[in-house]
Amino acid sequence: EDTHWMLDWVAHNITEAERHALADLVACFEPMPQSLRDASGDDSVLSDAARASAAAEDLVLTAAKTADGYPIDVMYLLHKALNVEAWRTVTIAERLDVGESLQPFVQAFESWKKALTFHADQEDVYMTPLLPASTLARDNEASHQRLAHRMDEIHISLQEIGEAAVVTTRIRRRLFGKVVALRVDQEDHLEEEEELVLPMI
Repeated sequence: EDTHWMLDWVAHNITEAERHALADLVACFEPMPQSLRDASGDDSVLSDAARASAAAEDLVLTAAKTADGYPIDVMYLLHKALNVEAWRTVTIAERLDVGESLQPFVQAFESWKKALTFHADQEDVYMTPLLPASTLARDNEASHQRLAHRMDEIHISLQEIGEAAVVTTRIRRRLFGKVVALRVDQEDHLEEEEELVLPMI
């Protein structure tokens, strides 16, 4: 129903300079939605480490990757946004207080899950099929399945806990462990994808 939701989501999770790079890239192929142009993000929730990841050298690398203006180059900014979303969700899980509502965590996880699912579906349908004889492409698709399994485990845990549940020490420990594992697997997956699969495509 909203064909630009992913672009808007990415824009919310990257720096101002990167938003301009994204707008320029997408403008090569279609008009940029005003919501993306106006997106400012919320840098106040980012740690010093997250801010450091947007340093000038990273922007130089982004510019080099997108210099040719290929649609696939959007994936590099999507990857960064996925890692920011993962960091945010893990941080929320870590800071849950006993007795408070789980809703902030549920909302963060669902946003991350929606974007990560989109990422995997788009690649498996449109990108890696371009490499029918590549074992690396098949490994990448299998990695998506492992990430989906981890997401499903968290989703099932939330269903078992129930929407009205409040945080307990055990719930916080279980959810934190699961989202950390998903974040680590996602980071490994995205690094391998950038090193091996995207250059082939």
